[in-house]
Amino acid sequence: MSGVSIITGGGSGIGAAIAKRLVSRSQPCIIIGRRLNKLEETKNASANPSLIRTVVADVSNLDDHDIIVNSLKEGEKVKALIQNAGVLDPIGSLTKVTPEQWKNHMNINLDGPLFLTQKLIPHLLPRNEEGKGGRILHISSGAAHNPYRGWGAYCTSKAAFHMLYKSLSKELSPKGISVGSVRPGVVDTPMQDLIRDQNDSDFPDVGRFQQLKQSGNLIDPDDVATFIDWLLNETDDVEFSEEEWDIRNVDREKWINYL
Repeated sequence: MSGVSIITGGGSGIGAAIAKRLVSRSQPCIIIGRRLNKLEETKNASANPSLIRTVVADVSNLDDHDIIVNSLKEGEKVKALIQNAGVLDPIGSLTKVTPEQWKNHMNINLDGPLFLTQKLIPHLLPRNEEGKGGRILHISSGAAHNPYRGWGAYCTSKAAFHMLYKSLSKELSPKGISVGSVRPGVVDTPMQDLIRDQNDSDFPDVGRFQQLKQSGNLIDPDDVATFIDWLLNETDDVEFSEEEWDIRNVDREKWINYL
């Protein structure tokens, strides 16, 4: 199935790993982010930089969504929209969160993905003779289902993001668009650096995350990228959408050597 993959938050972490994985298999990507230098780092570190287009845009700024849509070539269709951009900070009690901080979490983690999806629906691949069409994948978190002290705004926005996936899946499935969601586990990314730098008064569970790093138990972003590549290409529409995927609950031998 031809088409381009659009990855938000493509300048670092999971988003960058996904982009590099896909272009290594000759799949073109458009990576979205707020910092051109980080996007260019991802592009230049890939096996095939010519297959990556960089777009400087802020998913929380609805005006920037037109920039993303306009980055598509005439007649080009979207094979996959990977909603990866997200924000965790500032970390702290909900009793102290400001209206601006709260809105920032919702704008990036919830509103931006919804309204970008709206813009891109007309550009997603139609269902082909094999029954597959364009796919939308939400990069979720265990925080959508389990509260953490200090992560109240993040947990709330991710819980809503999870329900957005479920609702969009119901609405878009009849149109041939599959919407899925994946929990990648605790991944060795810049977000984890931020978490480990917190003090325990703002985030009482900080020691657990520091120990995960020290013991080498963080998941490699490249493994997550391989899993997502497998998920996008080797599952049928029902498998892809029916339930949220968790990388830790799928037999590693099933996907780790994918192509």
